[in-house]
Amino acid sequence: MLQYLGGIMSQKLQYIVFIFIALTFSISLSIDAKSIEKKFNKSKLDISELHEFVELTSSETIDNDFEVDLNDDGKLEKLIGVTCGQGGCGYYCFKNLGKQKYKFIGTIWLHRMAFEVLKTKHNGFNDILSYWHSNVAEGILTRDEFDGKEYRTKVSINIESKFFNILRPTVNK
Repeated sequence: MLQYLGGIMSQKLQYIVFIFIALTFSISLSIDAKSIEKKFNKSKLDISELHEFVELTSSETIDNDFEVDLNDDGKLEKLIGVTCGQGGCGYYCFKNLGKQKYKFIGTIWLHRMAFEVLKTKHNGFNDILSYWHSNVAEGILTRDEFDGKEYRTKVSINIESKFFNILRPTVNK
């Protein structure tokens, strides 16, 4: 649209319009974030609020969810997946606080049946080794560590797809 208007508007006016559009978009995102924060207490979500929190935060449909103990405390953390495809899903991770209460601790990208919770830990949570397809012949093996706020990828390497079965999925159905 700006290219079409290029002949009509001066370059300075184009920049002003562009900045106006960008600001309008960022203001609407911050309003959405504030309304989500008002609706939910991210430090203590009820189990009945988890799906709604993920749908409002991600603006996507939930594809699946599962539970796994990520910090060896005997309580199962909840992982809720969105944007699932051939390669994997974006998962929203929730720490189990007990008594059906959870705390949002970030997102992670993994394939539900191609990851392993490792014995090594960072900031009280086990590291996660995961694999996801990048194409038919190869994929990416990643090691994610918890930095105190969320899981972050620390190591990422390309491998042939036939090697993803080296992982022992740690999924409680």
